[in-house]
Amino acid sequence: MADSLITPEVRALIGTETSPERNRFPLSDEMAYDLADATEDPNPLYIDKAVAEASRFKGLLCPPLATWKDIAPEIGYFGAGQDSHFDVPLPFNSYGLNGGSDWQFLRPAYVGDWVTRRFRIVDIFEKQGRSGLLVFVVRRETQTNQHGDAISVADRVSIHRSRPPSEEVKAVAEAGEGLNSVVIS
Repeated sequence: MADSLITPEVRALIGTETSPERNRFPLSDEMAYDLADATEDPNPLYIDKAVAEASRFKGLLCPPLATWKDIAPEIGYFGAGQDSHFDVPLPFNSYGLNGGSDWQFLRPAYVGDWVTRRFRIVDIFEKQGRSGLLVFVVRRETQTNQHGDAISVADRVSIHRSRPPSEEVKAVAEAGEGLNSVVIS
């Protein structure tokens, strides 16, 4: 196995937290309706103000992932991998692959809520892959409303890998072992 890519400098990132990031606009009834429509969720708590106000929630709710959708990045933001929240000093450039996420929804978000989120690195580890070492960065995203109440917590994983040596890429291409197109129709 190769030397570890997780240097003391990389390991020191565990526990690092971003500055709070608040959404540009409050969650809106149009956004709640659009997301409910897109996910084909006819829950009246998302789309019928009268029903929602008469419910135990006393107001129009947003579908769970609406809180994530409305935090608008700067125009032109690419938002991938290690460039998005933390600069992970790896010995190669890698935007990171989506390694999955685990969401916990703690309380409903309401139309009109202002959502703030923070990211914290909770773990960095590596595994051996077929093409070499893979570095996994686990970031915990915590979302709160304008009252400081936690709405959701998500552990999100990005996987970073270096490109194989150019000789290996060339050998695979010459052997015809690369991606092949498949005719669909």
